Amino acid sequence: MRRRRGFTLAELLVVLAVVALLVGLLLPALQRARDVAEGVACLSNTRQLGIALNGYLVNSDGLLPTLFNRGATTQPGPAIDTLFDEAPALHACPADEEEIWAATGTSYFWNFTLNGQRVESAFSLIGGADAGRIPVLSDKEGFHPHAPDRVNVLYADGHSASELRFVLPPDAPTPP
Repeated sequence: MRRRRGFTLAELLVVLAVVALLVGLLLPALQRARDVAEGVACLSNTRQLGIALNGYLVNSDGLLPTLFNRGATTQPGPAIDTLFDEAPALHACPADEEEIWAATGTSYFWNFTLNGQRVESAFSLIGGADAGRIPVLSDKEGFHPHAPDRVNVLYADGHSASELRFVLPPDAPTPP
């Protein structure tokens, strides 16, 4: 009769240590991959909102909507989330852990200087002839842990990009 040999306690502890080491090495990489994926999904949301805005412009003969950046969903007035309400998931950046979207209806900031403008006159007023330099909407905050100094921006030509966030210090002088 042959005797079956099992693992010794030392062999089992070595295997467990190796598995724990591998898990310890992989978890930060997996978290970073998750953070990057949330940033890409948020960038995709801005692009999809740009496509919806393009459809709006076609139907409104090139007249940009008048939208407000609400501080709370209880405030009246049209906002991005009320204009494009067919896809509510587009209004929430997946990395918005502060849940700004739940409080305000959207994770994105509308460039209200474009309100009510014709597309052509808005371009000449704000950024000249280069629509690729005119921001239409952006993240309200630097939500993305992998790039906290960047925000996603939708430009008037329809492209979205992750750009450096511009923040004024609290003690910055205001123009007269």
